[in-house]
Amino acid sequence: MKNISVLFISTLFFSACSHLSRDNSQLISPMQAVELSAANAPKVVEGEFMLTVKSGYEKQRMAFLNSELDHHDQRNLIIALRPRAIKEMTELHGEEPANYFIGKKIKVSGEAKRVKKWVFDKRNKVNEYYYQTHIFVNSANQVSIL
Repeated sequence: MKNISVLFISTLFFSACSHLSRDNSQLISPMQAVELSAANAPKVVEGEFMLTVKSGYEKQRMAFLNSELDHHDQRNLIIALRPRAIKEMTELHGEEPANYFIGKKIKVSGEAKRVKKWVFDKRNKVNEYYYQTHIFVNSANQVSIL
């Protein structure tokens, strides 16, 4: 009887531990997002993504949060904030998202998509391109700080 009790308690303990690790593993890292997006292109990869924001910038009414310092780095996961999300986040945090999130670990809910970026030479498209992985964010509630 004692062995059955120990076995039962051990089973509960280890199943609880595996449940915790399953929850953590559900968050997709930047590298996993890049790899999954490439493997599933042109389809999107839906999920919850985790990254530390290393750089950010604004361009053409959008803000971009990057998992790498160089946004051209092929390992970079780009969080592309649409104007509505920028407005909501600025009101919520009192600062532009491209500055506020630098150095913070965040969770983003959405769809990672492989995006083809053409290379331009003096405003003319040349016959070269590269890929980036983007998660487009429409609302502030898609992003939370961990």
